[in-house]
Amino acid sequence: MIVCNCRGASDRDVRRVIDAGAGCLTELEQAGIGGDCRCCEDMLRDMIEACAARPCAGCVRKPLATAV
Repeated sequence: MIVCNCRGASDRDVRRVIDAGAGCLTELEQAGIGGDCRCCEDMLRDMIEACAARPCAGCVRKPLATAV
């Protein structure tokens, strides 16, 4: 599902960047997600919080390396 229409980022794109270490909107923007019209901010915040709330192998916090 497309989460950020301006940048064409899907929920999978967002999860991949969060799993790579993004923990805030600024880090998602640095990875090329969000930051334009800001309509997706609530959804992005929810996705960041959901990932932080669940212990899973996919949420191992790694340094943010590259953009999507």
